[in-house]
Amino acid sequence: YAQVHRTFTQEDVNLFGRLSGDMNPVHFPPPPTTTLSQTISPTTATATTSNNDEKLPIVHGILLSSLFSNIFGNLIPGAIYRHQSLKFHNAVRVNEDVVGRVVVTKLRQINRKGRGSGGGVLCVCDTSVIKMGVVAQKFDNTTNDSNSNNCNDGSNEEEKEEIVCISGDAQVWLPDLQLVYECREKGE
Repeated sequence: YAQVHRTFTQEDVNLFGRLSGDMNPVHFPPPPTTTLSQTISPTTATATTSNNDEKLPIVHGILLSSLFSNIFGNLIPGAIYRHQSLKFHNAVRVNEDVVGRVVVTKLRQINRKGRGSGGGVLCVCDTSVIKMGVVAQKFDNTTNDSNSNNCNDGSNEEEKEEIVCISGDAQVWLPDLQLVYECREKGE
């Protein structure tokens, strides 16, 4: 398998939104709101602004799936996408760490003589984008006493698990590549 780690920033999402034309508001922070709070006299009002930092915008799913192209294009220069299917399971928010992962499941020799495109290898892969999520938080409840070797250092541990955000499969053509088969004799 191969994988790449990435954190998408709001700037990345803004650029992708402009390039793709997808300006869905879920991908962008809400504008600051102004509220008036009145003090003792109704003639004196103070303006305050507030931003909702609790829920950061969602990264475009197709921008996340570009991690697969990153892996194929950088790991195997000259690779050509033939097919990609995607299933979106969980949202990824701006500034969350994610991992794009490609697992090769099948290689098949392609002979295309006479079609002008030559031969090569078709690489079939499972693809996924994952993030780490906190399942539970563990607290150290041990105490420090003279009869015990336990020590309460106040440490907490988070138990994390992989959360699948995108799953799918891909087919990539590797032109002018030949598979080499190794024959083994019985008993080896």
